[in-house]
Amino acid sequence: WVGIVLIRTVAMPTGWFPVGGFGDTTAEHLRSIILPALTLAIGVIPLLVRSLRASILEVLGSDHVTTARAMGLPSRTVMRRFVLRNASAPTISVLSLNLGYLLFGAVVIEATFALPGIGQGLVLAARSRDLPAIQGYALLFGVAVVAVYLLADIVIAALDPRVEIDS
Repeated sequence: WVGIVLIRTVAMPTGWFPVGGFGDTTAEHLRSIILPALTLAIGVIPLLVRSLRASILEVLGSDHVTTARAMGLPSRTVMRRFVLRNASAPTISVLSLNLGYLLFGAVVIEATFALPGIGQGLVLAARSRDLPAIQGYALLFGVAVVAVYLLADIVIAALDPRVEIDS
């Protein structure tokens, strides 16, 4: 719905962005993915911002931040070194959990904006009832989700000193 609204209110009246297709040059590629990316981001950004805000407020009240401020560290250093590093772990977790939404939302977005991609291939396979292709795409999506979960765990372990990775 958001994609169709963006097409009707932004792309069609202004002509700034293509209504569909991917274009031929790099500049056309970039112009053609702005509205689809915005459509996907509109659903996820509020969750991420809310999660990050709640985490920042929680970390700001912790003892190590109070100690860093009492030692006279600049607030920019305190925010970067102590607050954001510790507060970003829950937000990364929320982002990785919403990856399934983003991947399967991309299938609908590719169909809405007539973009070539894995989602378009899945839709074409479903229309032609090509079961092996559908299974292959489902496996690809599953592997991508697991890989992103693993990557998120590694990033969280690197950012948050309280998290340890045991062998």
